[in-house]
Amino acid sequence: MALVKPINLLLISFVIWLLAFLTIPATYINLGDSVWFAVFTLVVFNILFVLGLKSIKSVKVRPQYISNQKKQLLVVLLFAVGVSGVLVRIYQRLIIQGIYFADNLVKTRMELLAQEGGSGLLGVFSAVTYPFATIALMLAILWYKNMNKAFFVLVALFGLFPIADSILTESRLLIVFVGVMLLITFLASGISFFKSHTSIKIYSHHLFKLPSILLKKKVWIPTVVLLIGFIIFSQKVVNNRLAAFNYYDTIRIWEFYHDSKMDSDFKYNVRNSKNTLEKNKLMSAYSLKHYFAHSVAEYIRLISHLDKSWGYYYGMFEFYTYFKFLKIIGINIPSFADLNEVSYKPAVYTTFWGPFFIDFGVFGFVFSFLLGRFTQRTYLKAKQGSEVNILVYAFLGVVVLASFFVNFAMGGNLYFLTAIILTVILIRYWPNKLVVRKDEI
Repeated sequence: MALVKPINLLLISFVIWLLAFLTIPATYINLGDSVWFAVFTLVVFNILFVLGLKSIKSVKVRPQYISNQKKQLLVVLLFAVGVSGVLVRIYQRLIIQGIYFADNLVKTRMELLAQEGGSGLLGVFSAVTYPFATIALMLAILWYKNMNKAFFVLVALFGLFPIADSILTESRLLIVFVGVMLLITFLASGISFFKSHTSIKIYSHHLFKLPSILLKKKVWIPTVVLLIGFIIFSQKVVNNRLAAFNYYDTIRIWEFYHDSKMDSDFKYNVRNSKNTLEKNKLMSAYSLKHYFAHSVAEYIRLISHLDKSWGYYYGMFEFYTYFKFLKIIGINIPSFADLNEVSYKPAVYTTFWGPFFIDFGVFGFVFSFLLGRFTQRTYLKAKQGSEVNILVYAFLGVVVLASFFVNFAMGGNLYFLTAIILTVILIRYWPNKLVVRKDEI
């Protein structure tokens, strides 16, 4: 098993942020009057999380026998729920929203995002159910020996729907989120060609192990092609958004909105580009670096802007996805836009800890330590082959990996967490054999 330790995922996250921050041709300005306090809180959050990880040395896993019948039934059940959500989501996208083939995809996306809670019952149903298709795929990967090959392919087609949907709607985050969850599941699986592993190190520090097959040309070349394809896709997304907004001076607009000062050499190269395509390539590369680099600066601005440091909503901001269901039963709660008024700037990433600080303030220090303990405990159990902990760690792993840029434990991603929790309950309590006696019919 080649699961990556959570502390190494955090290190990788930091290195990616640092590389983007050091290479982006810009300086972030207007950080506020409490820069050092903000930096201090960010450091403390991460240190306490690491201490939480280090506080758990070993765990015991209670063996759980899962029959072949139970495995097959669970995958079929989750698949059925997921397929219903996927089909409804496709109907929404094609017929109701018309987003897949919209003339102006950027404008259509912005209009849909502005309609908070306006997707109706169909939207709620699809949002809650379609993640089960991906969870069914994760279980099918773990239990591949018990799966019919044709059925496995069918599960994979529907389980990968979030990625296909994201490509068609030009949304990048969900591709990364689902892709990394599936990768963690693959690394934790007992698939035979993953038996041999190669250690990846930085100097003498062991980062993680990769299945040796991934280092073979027939595997790593397609992997590199896919990565380049994702970068090209990201550039296409930025190009389309630039064309949609049709800014007269993109540099000035971005400097204003990002609170940044671009390097003079970079601005010269952009403004003296031979054609629009060359200009957009430069701006797309800048945008990709900004995507990873800006979160810490925005976190500092957020903390400097907030009026108090002991929290505002105590869970409602980060877990608003759950709280908004109170509206269905007639309980009046603020909209997310109302909650977001305390932020310095909406629609920016403030690392994992920004939304956390809005909710809990400095009281969140305790939760960061406990989160570290829970993450390490889940990792150690997953490493011993516990299916339920592999599912949970797949979610936690991607959250930790992205923690220096974005909070993945918010919004629609929580529906995947909900699907995982319900699946864990089913695995624990679904009977291994369902026997119906004739006298009960």
